[in-house]
Amino acid sequence: MKLKKIDPQTAERKPCYMQDYTHEHGRSRVIVKCPFCGHANIAYVWSLAGSGKRCGNDSCRAHLCWGVAVRDMVPVETKSGPLDMDHSTIDLEMALKMTCGRFEEPLTYKSNFLPHIIDFDELEKVKPPKGYTFKLSTRDINIVISSFRGLCPGAAHYYCDIKFHCPSLYRGDTTGSGPSWPKIGNIFEWGKTMNVYRPIKEEDLADKYSDWTGYDVGDMTHRWTNIQNAIACAKKVIKLRFRNYGLVEVENYI
Repeated sequence: MKLKKIDPQTAERKPCYMQDYTHEHGRSRVIVKCPFCGHANIAYVWSLAGSGKRCGNDSCRAHLCWGVAVRDMVPVETKSGPLDMDHSTIDLEMALKMTCGRFEEPLTYKSNFLPHIIDFDELEKVKPPKGYTFKLSTRDINIVISSFRGLCPGAAHYYCDIKFHCPSLYRGDTTGSGPSWPKIGNIFEWGKTMNVYRPIKEEDLADKYSDWTGYDVGDMTHRWTNIQNAIACAKKVIKLRFRNYGLVEVENYI
C-alpha cells in the first residue's frame, strides 16, 4: 500500500521511545508504542534509526522514528473552535498594543524603536553613515505560527509572530557589480520579529487546563488557541502597521 508522504514542516510531533526488546528476535527488534494512538508496533532497531516505520494502526499511520514520531496535523482542530478575538475590531491603536509598538522620530540609523507605520520606502531612504550602504533584500513579510504541542507535556497553545526584513548596513558601495562587501548591521536589528499578542477573555481564565495565574481579563498574552484566527489578526496588524510591502506568506507551523 502506497502511503501519503508526511510533510515534516506541517506535521505534529511527539516523543517516541522503544518499550522493550522482543524475545523471539533478540535485540534486533523492539516494541514501540505510538505516542498518538497507543498502538504497539514491532520494528527493527536499524529501521527506527534510519528511515523509520509507519504505525500499524490504519487510522493513525504516524511515522515512527528513533526518539520522535510525526503525523499530519488534524485540520479540524486548527479551523474550529471559538475565535480568540474579532480581527475586524483591530485598529491602529490595538495593532500597536498587540505588537508592543513604540514610536521614535525622526527615523534614523540609530533609532531604537520601530515607528507606528513601518514604510519600506522610508526605510530605504534612511541616510547611512559615510562610507556605508543600505540594502533591502526583500519586502516580503512572513506570519509564523509555532507551538510546543507534541513536544512539551501539557502544551496547549500556539504562538503567532510577524517576521520582516530591515535594510542591512554594508561597508562600501553595493550598487555596482563589484565584490560583496561585509554586512555589519541593520536598521532596527532586534526588530525583525514582532510577537503578536491578544487580549485575554473570560473564557481563557475559565480554562482549567491552562495556568493564567496573575492575569486578568483584558491583559495581553502571546498564547493563541485558534490558528486561523491568529493568522487573520496578524494580517490585519500588517495592513495597519506596514506600507509598501511585498507578499505576505504564512510559514508552516511546527
